[in-house]
Amino acid sequence: MSNRDLLPERIDSGESLSCKKLVRRSVLLETVGWSDSTLERRIKDGTLKEPLHLVREPSGRLLFNPGLILDGVINGFNSPQHLAVCEEFLRSLPSSRTKLAGRPRKSTAVKG
Repeated sequence: MSNRDLLPERIDSGESLSCKKLVRRSVLLETVGWSDSTLERRIKDGTLKEPLHLVREPSGRLLFNPGLILDGVINGFNSPQHLAVCEEFLRSLPSSRTKLAGRPRKSTAVKG
């Protein structure tokens, strides 16, 4: 039996594995089949990490990335496969370097 066999039947192939969609706690719990206490434990023990698996809104509310979380459940959160998916996800995020591209930078060199 694989980890995929343990997931709820309501998860259809691939649709909920998109890494671009963020959902509320209730949707994540239904999708993954976890209890609220399991989710809290996974957050506190560091299994779920910001900004990969969850994002905190300015209001403090948490939003979750079901695609990355399901990938972690299926492949193992520390598996090379999951870490590769996480790296790809991080590369897809807009970076501060991209936002600064084209702006002239001030020289920090000390003249002497």
